Amino acid sequence: MEKHKGYPMVDYFRMIAAVLVVAIHISPLEEYSRFTDFLLTRVAARIAVPFFLMTTGFFLFPHLQAERARTEKFLKKTGILYGAAILLYLPLNLYNGYFSGKDFFKKCIQDILFDGTMYHLWYFPAVVLGVGIVTVLLRKVGEKSTIVVCVLLYIIGLFGDSYFGVVERITVLKAFYQALFGLYKKWYFLRTNISCDGSASFKMAI
Repeated sequence: MEKHKGYPMVDYFRMIAAVLVVAIHISPLEEYSRFTDFLLTRVAARIAVPFFLMTTGFFLFPHLQAERARTEKFLKKTGILYGAAILLYLPLNLYNGYFSGKDFFKKCIQDILFDGTMYHLWYFPAVVLGVGIVTVLLRKVGEKSTIVVCVLLYIIGLFGDSYFGVVERITVLKAFYQALFGLYKKWYFLRTNISCDGSASFKMAI
């Protein structure tokens, strides 16, 4: 019988990370101290989502290049969970008037593929697309080139998000990013790279 190596500390931190994700959305300390809440939800808790993405990359890496069925199973399972989440929040979408407006169809397709039909569902399409991109890169150009591409995407993503205050002062770069992110959401540069980080972490772990 094949034995699988366990990672108990990863499992323990998954529970902590889940609590941190909840904290990001509810700001539990804001009533008592806005600064303390900022440190918790905007600094410490920001490790939670990258942790989940890197964990996905870490455990999927051995299968991305050779075991197509394993990768497809993960993508299918995640897609089913995403579909179930979309259905679960349909009543709230209806209540909020989500399906009204002349650009509804375009917005709906964009949300399903990139944003999530509710603001917190973005993780599902992000992880699916991130794993898909890394898988294609690994199979087509190899590990080293994949890491290079992911680093470049990460840098582009940083200047489109964390450092956009610098970019918007440079007319040419600002126009470039506005055009780019009109087609693709900025966090996919970050998520794709973080999934790749998880794959690289597996290489270092073994």
